[in-house]
Amino acid sequence: METYLDEIDEEIMVLVADGGLDARNARELGEKLESLVDAGMRELIVDCSKLTFVSSAGLGTLLKINRSLGAKGGRVHLAGVTGPVVQILRIARLDRVLKIHEDVGRAKHELRRDR
Repeated sequence: METYLDEIDEEIMVLVADGGLDARNARELGEKLESLVDAGMRELIVDCSKLTFVSSAGLGTLLKINRSLGAKGGRVHLAGVTGPVVQILRIARLDRVLKIHEDVGRAKHELRRDR
């Protein structure tokens, strides 16, 4: 999976995920995101429009980051989730834990509105 971060401001980051999130790359991604949480990030928007699959290790990483952000009053937001990825989230009932938005624009709008 290829990822890149796009900073909106000091507290909100957008992560664009391209490909799959699995055991091979979940640990590295988790370490990168934990360092950002430690640096003050409070909200993470994951652009899933190019995400083709997510494994249990990938879900675990997202949940771990969500827990870290929750301790600071934030959370993980998923945007543009489609196909098998949205099905996995619903089957695992993670759509109740991770906030899901239609697209990144709507996620940004909602976060700015709630500030």
